[in-house]
Amino acid sequence: MVFYDGKLYVGTWNDYGTQIWKRTRIEKLGYWYESWKQVNGPNTKFNSPSNYGSTSMAVYDNKLYVGTINLDDGPEIWEYNRVNDSWEKRASHGFGFGAQNRSITSMAVYDRAGALYAGTFNNVSGAQIWKSSGGMNWEQDEQIKKTPYFYDNSDITSMAVYSGFLVVGTENWRTGTEIWAYEADSDFWMQVNKDDFDEQDDDITSNLKTTSIFVYNNELYAISQPPEVPDQTSGSRIWRYSGGTDWKLVDNLSNIKITSIAVFGKKLYVGTQNDSTGAEIWVSESVSGLPPFSEWRRANIDGFGDPSNTAATSMAVYSSWCYNVFFVGTYNFAGTRIYETRGIECEPHYPDPDQRPPSLYLLSHYRIFWIRDLLDGVFRRWWLP
Repeated sequence: MVFYDGKLYVGTWNDYGTQIWKRTRIEKLGYWYESWKQVNGPNTKFNSPSNYGSTSMAVYDNKLYVGTINLDDGPEIWEYNRVNDSWEKRASHGFGFGAQNRSITSMAVYDRAGALYAGTFNNVSGAQIWKSSGGMNWEQDEQIKKTPYFYDNSDITSMAVYSGFLVVGTENWRTGTEIWAYEADSDFWMQVNKDDFDEQDDDITSNLKTTSIFVYNNELYAISQPPEVPDQTSGSRIWRYSGGTDWKLVDNLSNIKITSIAVFGKKLYVGTQNDSTGAEIWVSESVSGLPPFSEWRRANIDGFGDPSNTAATSMAVYSSWCYNVFFVGTYNFAGTRIYETRGIECEPHYPDPDQRPPSLYLLSHYRIFWIRDLLDGVFRRWWLP
């Protein structure tokens, strides 16, 4: 999920080829309603069924970039220009490595280098980092490529920009997850954590990968995930950067797998996977005088009322001058769901109060209903058509 030109864009996994949808507005019976429009597919260049998942998105130079998973020919990067509603392929065949690079798993815009960065999943010859100034031509980052032992990392699982550095998190089955930082002025990469956050015991990895890197209250945080093994009792861990290669463990979420995060005002939201009762959303608010993440509370009902929503796989926040909107996308074997909740918003004006649109919109192509919740309003569910 990303916001591009003020609209929410979402990418899906689909056996017949990934679909990209944008949230838009349509007029019906004299009123404006929220709706969805697919922007790729049969009538566009971006239509190959081999690209069965959108694994990363970024907005760069006023264009939308989408990285895919493609196990046949290698992943691709597509560029969408909303001005002429067109797609152009900007990288193909796994940057020349074919299906060795299985997917483009992360993207970030690093303004200091004036470039868009992309990371790959490659469990054959090692994860790769590529960059493009302008979005058209891509080159592999030679500095990280030459770094000893970096090839042990099989995936670039997360990217963020912090204090003038590009920060990336990895998956590493051999020595545990690594976090690296790049400074453009010196053209230098350095590892900023100890392997496995210094938790490896008897060659058993405790932190396999860093699934998220994010900035919260002007500090850098990372979320790590252990290997998925039978009877696993440990869950995701939240770490705060202390400088050098030191990180402080601030929360150990036993039996909870964090699958998405979002900063919404002064609150941190995490989405989880729960195969039994459905995805959960948890929130922790920064409170003066208390350590970060000292208190958590639930922000949804189990699975948003549907246990088939087993994971909250993506989150996005949109802020305007009069309201904030918080979106959550789920994994559901019957088809993905998207939920939203709003904070304080402007009250629309209708000349006649009796003419207000009903809560259940008159759109036969969509089924929409409201779910009471603990957040600052209600969650609303959308089914993509």
